[in-house]
Order: sequence, then structure tokens, then C-alpha cells
Amino acid sequence: MVDGTKYNGRLFIKDEQNLYISTRDGKTLKIPKEGINELKTKEFNVLKTFGFTVGYIALVGLGGYGIYSFLAAIASTG
Repeated sequence: MVDGTKYNGRLFIKDEQNLYISTRDGKTLKIPKEGINELKTKEFNVLKTFGFTVGYIALVGLGGYGIYSFLAAIASTG
């Protein structure tokens, strides 16, 4: 925008002259394309999100199993 206004939201509809953004509070903003100087977007990546979650759970599980195995080995020798 010319006045430096920043808008956060999800792209709702795009046509030839305007972008419509849906905000978190349910409002829809109509922004003319010629008034936009900079546009930043983020894409949701399912593999990244679930990959980190599953990897973290597996790491914690393997760590717990390793500690259990270590303690079982110590207990069986005494």
C-alpha cells in the first residue's frame, strides 16, 4: 500500500483488479492490486509438519527404549 499498511490473512479470492483477504476475525478485506507494493506468502507443507512431529516422537521413543535396555542390562548383571 502507498501508506505502508500491512494486512495479515488468507487469500480468499483474486480477480483482475482486486485481492480479497480473509482475516482471523472473519472480515473480508478488498485490496486493489495497483495499491500493493510487496506481497509475502507462506505455503503449508504437510510433509514438513508431520515429518518433524513423527521424527520427534520416534526419537523420544527410541531414547526411552535405549534407557530401558540399559537399565535392564544393569539389573540382570547384579
